Amino acid sequence: MLTSFLLFLAAAACSAAADIIKSFENSIFVHIKSQKRYEWFRSDWTQKYVNKDPANGLKRFLGVRYPAFMYDGWHFFKGCMLILLILAVLFYKGSTLPIFMLLLGAIISWGIVFELFYGLILRRKFYRKEYIKLFWRW
Repeated sequence: MLTSFLLFLAAAACSAAADIIKSFENSIFVHIKSQKRYEWFRSDWTQKYVNKDPANGLKRFLGVRYPAFMYDGWHFFKGCMLILLILAVLFYKGSTLPIFMLLLGAIISWGIVFELFYGLILRRKFYRKEYIKLFWRW
């Protein structure tokens, strides 16, 4: 059960990483120096096309289209999240706790890990203070 729970928490962290990429300018990923990596984190939908032009067709390797997670950071982290969730279900052995307690614990732990990564760990230092102010306003 512990393995399943840790995989579930890692999936929450991957979900936060995917969401922080959508506000790229506020994330720690903005400091990446390489142009190719910068474009990968920018999460641009045109990256799946040859020379970023839909008229040229999709990128292929040996005649096979690249998987979606190779195009940009958002798809990569969402793919990792799905794989981790599937592994968490596969490794789950069962528990003596009632199902509603498990679901409540899962919802609360997902929210804590997601907010920890999205609001504090993956944000640029300047935006962390603003996020904390906004969060505590509620």
